[in-house]
Amino acid sequence: MEPDNLISVCGCSGTMKFVHKECIDKWRTIKKSKDCELCQQPYQPPWAVSCIAIVLFCIGLFVACTQAFLLNHLTTKYPGDLFNSVLCSFFMFGMYSMVFCILRFFEYIYTKIAYIVWPLCFFSLSILLQYGEMESIRVELLTNYTLFVVYFIGWRVFEYFFELF
Repeated sequence: MEPDNLISVCGCSGTMKFVHKECIDKWRTIKKSKDCELCQQPYQPPWAVSCIAIVLFCIGLFVACTQAFLLNHLTTKYPGDLFNSVLCSFFMFGMYSMVFCILRFFEYIYTKIAYIVWPLCFFSLSILLQYGEMESIRVELLTNYTLFVVYFIGWRVFEYFFELF
């Protein structure tokens, strides 16, 4: 570790004032605490916003919108085609998985925000697109919604077990 890679993230002073960014990142991941154990102040990380992580986050947002549009297209143009609807859903989940895996190398907050924003975007856009076009909810929609929820819950469980090792 280079001495020029030191940052100050809390109210500690003296030899405890400066820490390596990598060390504090690892410490925050292990302890899952937002406050310093010594001075009891919340961490004020001076991390720079990562442009690559924001781009990846936006790609995930784009995938969520694309999935909503494709689901709308499949259910309006090809009613009763459950196979293609589920196949499209699995393809999109592969895209989400790729983006989630890459996001794990950036700040933890991007993944947390993705867990909220992507499903919210998918469900709100999907419901908005379907509103007024169909008399009743089709099996394809319910299947896709169920797969979407199962995927995000399953991915969170996978991440939890991945963090244990």
